Amino acid sequence: MNYLLDTNIFIQAQKIDYPFDVFPGFWEWLERDLKGGVIHSIEPVFKEIKNGNDELSNWILDYRSLDCFLTVDDEETQNAFREIVNWVNFSSTFKETAKIDFLSGADPWLIAKAKSTNCTIVT
Repeated sequence: MNYLLDTNIFIQAQKIDYPFDVFPGFWEWLERDLKGGVIHSIEPVFKEIKNGNDELSNWILDYRSLDCFLTVDDEETQNAFREIVNWVNFSSTFKETAKIDFLSGADPWLIAKAKSTNCTIVT
């Protein structure tokens, strides 16, 4: 496992760059590499996509049971997440609303998982 995909990779690909009906080769490649363990993502990304109630959310359901979407409940990821939360909360750079928005999404979990597994985030 070397790469973790962010939510926008899936959403932007389907809605803008590589719609299912126009670029099936992109989705075949993505499926092959997800199933082959070359690329992964995390459960919070899966949940963000699943909540879309669209063609992409239906597509993503087929990959739930394939271990493509890694859990974030392991100790190393939890510790990395705690560091991220502390850094964000103690930073004076960000507005409170931005902090809340960032910490409520998948991004801090993706960063924590990448840190704990030494992966590269693709966004």
